Amino acid sequence: MKQKFLLVAFMGLLLAACSDDSIDQPIVWQDGEKEVVFNFPGIASGHVVPYTRGIASEEENALTSLDIYVFKGNDDSAILERIYHSKEGEDGGDNTFTMSQAGDVQSAKISVPMTEDNKTKVFFFVGNGRDIISLNTAKANVTTLGTFKDFSVNTLVSSTHIKTPLLMTEVTTVDDITTLTTAQTVTLTRRMARFDVRNVARDSNFEIEEILIFGARPSTRIFKNASAVDETPTISMKAINFKDFKDANTKDVPSVFYIYPTLNLGTDGESETELSLVGKVTGTDTQQVYPVKFSVPSEDKPDELTHLKIEANHRYIIDIQKSGIADLKATLQVEEWLDGTGITTPVEPGTIRVLDENGLVITDNKVAVVAAGKTLTLKVEATSRWIVDAVPIGIDWLTVSGVNATEVGTEFTVKVEENKTGKSRTHILYVRNAAEKSILQPVIIMQE
Repeated sequence: MKQKFLLVAFMGLLLAACSDDSIDQPIVWQDGEKEVVFNFPGIASGHVVPYTRGIASEEENALTSLDIYVFKGNDDSAILERIYHSKEGEDGGDNTFTMSQAGDVQSAKISVPMTEDNKTKVFFFVGNGRDIISLNTAKANVTTLGTFKDFSVNTLVSSTHIKTPLLMTEVTTVDDITTLTTAQTVTLTRRMARFDVRNVARDSNFEIEEILIFGARPSTRIFKNASAVDETPTISMKAINFKDFKDANTKDVPSVFYIYPTLNLGTDGESETELSLVGKVTGTDTQQVYPVKFSVPSEDKPDELTHLKIEANHRYIIDIQKSGIADLKATLQVEEWLDGTGITTPVEPGTIRVLDENGLVITDNKVAVVAAGKTLTLKVEATSRWIVDAVPIGIDWLTVSGVNATEVGTEFTVKVEENKTGKSRTHILYVRNAAEKSILQPVIIMQE
């Protein structure tokens, strides 16, 4: 039988009075095929896979193309039966359809082959995926479902960041297509995570200049039901010049970058992807680099780390709150693009701040001690366990005590012996997070 595809007829009828009732059309049989209508809620109103607070950009909501792949059967050996493409401009032809709209819902109507032994169908939906090489290799009556579901996106190179329009996909299985009587709702979800940056330099005391992305996943599977993850070797991405963004360091900056989901394949389940913020503390010319690792304290044991996995279709907000000479206080907010549900977790396993015995800030991290010597009590503000690096054997004039690495301590003692050398001497103590050694504050002990 000649394949045919039914275009949405009489668009004015569908759009009459902008009523949702016009979208909820009955399913009908015709000439050995069955019409199936799919509704995509929210696309028309700019809320496909919506954000809370309505901050998604038009570019992120755009659906420039939609392709539907139909398989006869639901196991890996099922064969691709037909491919349907949304119609663009005046382009027509077999197996094309026109998106119609009523209210904030867009819909697509297709006609699928129907026989008594052909009731189970699997529909793969791809938005904005026309340039994906693997999809363009799919052939009707040849490609199997097992092969198709493991297709990956085009592999990124270091200089190529993910850009809009964004890939959106979904998979729907219909066990018995004869039972369908009304339109089916399909919610497309994005296949990458979005990162925003919230930093007001006058409040945080830190001006971000660049964002570095290391160990990024350059590829991911197109569909959520893939049988295995894409383990294409990670890459480091070209630095992002944050100062080029509108409102950089003055207001919230949305959509700074997108990355594919992390796999967390490290020895201890840690993410392979890491971020660093490069910038300057207000009033200094020294460039600082702060690591942003996807590790957070566990809820029940705040001094133990839990590895955070970056998920597709989530929005992550790096919220810079306050910086100092050697620490950066921030939170990482996570919101799903799907329903806006949010949680807040620290962006780092903790912060460390070392103060003098009166609880005051140590200027320039320097503590001056007279030649006669002194015993210092230094206060520590930290959210998880910390340690002090061991004093080298050659430094016999300085002793550290009072450090308990099994709990979150609040202070430690430094004993400085009398200086009989006739020369000034200096040693730097490093107070570090017990789990994440890159989080530290140096304390410079200077004796006359």
